[in-house]
Amino acid sequence: MAIEVLAIHHVGVRIDPAKVDETRKFYLDVLGFSADLGRPNFSVGGDWINVARSAQIHTMAVAGNEERFPGDPTLPHIAYAVEDIEEARLELGKLGIRHWVSDNETARLRQVFFDDPAGNRIELHQDDACRCAARR
Repeated sequence: MAIEVLAIHHVGVRIDPAKVDETRKFYLDVLGFSADLGRPNFSVGGDWINVARSAQIHTMAVAGNEERFPGDPTLPHIAYAVEDIEEARLELGKLGIRHWVSDNETARLRQVFFDDPAGNRIELHQDDACRCAARR
């Protein structure tokens, strides 16, 4: 059985820590997006930016694109919202897909991370347990 994805929630991108303000201004002023002012105070700087009413861009102020530690959630990634995060985690296990769980206390959110066969990082989280875009 495949995991039922409800929506793309966000795309996570790394940005130069010295360019946080410039990057925010670009997305707000050039593309007309809006800032999600409810971003928790993470140890990594950056912004949550609403893309219309359907998704977000999460900028993360981390230099480079190397993995800082195993399972690094700041690697560039795409995040999908699912109906039931535990059901999705169990399905990954049944399918033999290596994954790891991050209980993010700051955001009060359980996240499941894994990589696709090409090495692209994917995040899953439960739709009703997050700040899922401006549509909420």
